[in-house]
Amino acid sequence: MFVDGRYTLQVKHQLAPKLFEVGDFIDPGPFGWLAKQTLKDQKIGYDPRIISPDSLEKLTEAAKKAGAVLVATDPNPIDAAWTDRPAEPAVQVAPHDIKYAGESSSSKRARLGKALATRRSTPA
Repeated sequence: MFVDGRYTLQVKHQLAPKLFEVGDFIDPGPFGWLAKQTLKDQKIGYDPRIISPDSLEKLTEAAKKAGAVLVATDPNPIDAAWTDRPAEPAVQVAPHDIKYAGESSSSKRARLGKALATRRSTPA
């Protein structure tokens, strides 16, 4: 189970430590962890409908380093096993009033766009 810093304490109380290993979502992250495994000729299933092209590229490279092969699954086995899945929310998504959000969504997007443009123009 990979978690970020917000959940490191919580996950230790909610998972069975004999069944699950907890890893940091950033370092090494799932792709870094997978790349260090020895999985010669094993198959790793993934749902092609929910993985981004960038993540698929990283997953492919990590699986290759581990000696495994990726296999697209249809249907997703987790969906098939999750028989008591709660229904999707029936209400429409509604934006928060500016008094709760603190800033308009257009202002936030403009600020984010400017920050991304600045990052692209400077060396990483």
